[in-house]
Amino acid sequence: MRKTKKLKMTDMIDKDGKIECALCKNKLAYKSGGLTRHLRAIHGIDIKNYYIDNIGGDDSTNCQCGCGEITGWQSRGGYYHDYISGHNYRGKNKKNDESVRRRAKKMIKNENWKKSTFSKGDIPWNVGLTKKISDRVANSAKKGKQTMASRSKETLVIISAKASARAKADFASGKRKSYFSYCTPKQRAEMRQKAIKTMAERGTFPNSRKFKTGRYKSTKSGENLFYGSSYELQRMKQLDSNDDVDSWSRCKDLIQYFSSSAQKMRNYNPDFNVRMKSGSKSVEEIKGFVTQTTIDKAVAASLHYEKLGVYYKILTKRRRENNLVEITIKELQSIKRVIKW
Repeated sequence: MRKTKKLKMTDMIDKDGKIECALCKNKLAYKSGGLTRHLRAIHGIDIKNYYIDNIGGDDSTNCQCGCGEITGWQSRGGYYHDYISGHNYRGKNKKNDESVRRRAKKMIKNENWKKSTFSKGDIPWNVGLTKKISDRVANSAKKGKQTMASRSKETLVIISAKASARAKADFASGKRKSYFSYCTPKQRAEMRQKAIKTMAERGTFPNSRKFKTGRYKSTKSGENLFYGSSYELQRMKQLDSNDDVDSWSRCKDLIQYFSSSAQKMRNYNPDFNVRMKSGSKSVEEIKGFVTQTTIDKAVAASLHYEKLGVYYKILTKRRRENNLVEITIKELQSIKRVIKW
């Protein structure tokens, strides 16, 4: 049974605040998480497994009381606890251990312990009591450390702003570095694919807004049509309520365009075909956000429908406006908030 004090990873930090990786001998910042990111990216292992294999040994996770259970991991110090909570007194009593005698004497002298039913061997004094019905519980709650859950929204906003400012300063000074600055191209591609897959499953924009999807039954055609966003649903309702619109439907055209991000030809399918009572036809694309791919599609589609004599337009929402408005390709290209993958 292990009785010696476990070695902590923080004990291995040098004067510069860095710790040497036992696998490749590189020196990395431990407290800012540099070693943890390095182990995952370069060696493909978790810091806990690294501790067991290179520092603590096979029995570093076992509780020293001899129960054989795994103790908790202390992330700040970089070590497994010596005991599971409460196990450091297992098997000990006032007869064979001085530490238990000292602890028992301290408890008996405590006035709160004398008043409690726990001193008589019954249930603890605070069972069933709340802050509303017990002054003692209310006073204990005031003395306790305030948690994030109990703080007001205004306080949380201030805390978040301070944390964001510290993070920006650390990145600007080079104290903190992005994972993408040292990961391999393969790892970068895997993370990108994982992010795209997650967005597809959750239905979220890259800017964290959620897609609203479903089906809408047109009052003009009676068709039950799919919509891929709240903007598309809004446009469907507008087309049904507009008396100047003769008919509209989902567009089934496939237009080839060159994707500048993927560097290859791809197909693009616009959103709606609209026919007015005046006889004019148009093809509409509804967009909630702009990427470089959006611009590539718009340029190719405008050239394609210009040859066919069909008007192609893009509709979106501007800031502080609830209605969908048309946006030209030049305006689309001038938008600075373009999301690049």
